Amino acid sequence: MSLNSFGARDTLSVGGQSYTIYRLDRAAAALGADLQALPFTHRILLENLIRYEDGVSVDRAQIESVA
Repeated sequence: MSLNSFGARDTLSVGGQSYTIYRLDRAAAALGADLQALPFTHRILLENLIRYEDGVSVDRAQIESVA
């Protein structure tokens, strides 16, 4: 599971099931990034990095460099 350095992890409940989601708006606020200014492909990469942040294969500095 992600380290959640940027407070992006949240829970979505649908039909009695709970799912872990990663909110780019929260990550962008923590990073001081403007999501609307990022190309769509960078937003996808950013979400993926946040989802898999473990401090080893993906670390905070890598996420900050994409944002």
